[in-house]
Amino acid sequence: MKISAVFSWWHKHTRIRTQEGNSCLHIAAEKGSLDILPILLKAGADVAAKNQAGNTSVWLAMEHKHEAAVEVLLQAIIAAGIIPAGLEMMDAPAIRAAEDFVQAGYPTDVEALMIAEADG
Repeated sequence: MKISAVFSWWHKHTRIRTQEGNSCLHIAAEKGSLDILPILLKAGADVAAKNQAGNTSVWLAMEHKHEAAVEVLLQAIIAAGIIPAGLEMMDAPAIRAAEDFVQAGYPTDVEALMIAEADG
């Protein structure tokens, strides 16, 4: 099978969603599948897509502590030209204080957190 045929097949299947709205990229990110992520991204998977809970693939990778997957996805976000509207860094005490106050779902077992906000 030619490489172009493989990518054509992958491109078509990058738009499949689960009942929760997770794409193939969401699932690969959640599992930390470093062998699959680049293939999906090269095939045109939408790195900014959100599932029904409003989570992106990079959020799922971060939530499941797959640091290498987060790095791959952040590089794809930058390569796609997605510029954050705002960036916020929080250390552990700030994360716990914010989580206690608003219950936003921030992970409280990390030392630091970077929140990137995008318009649209």
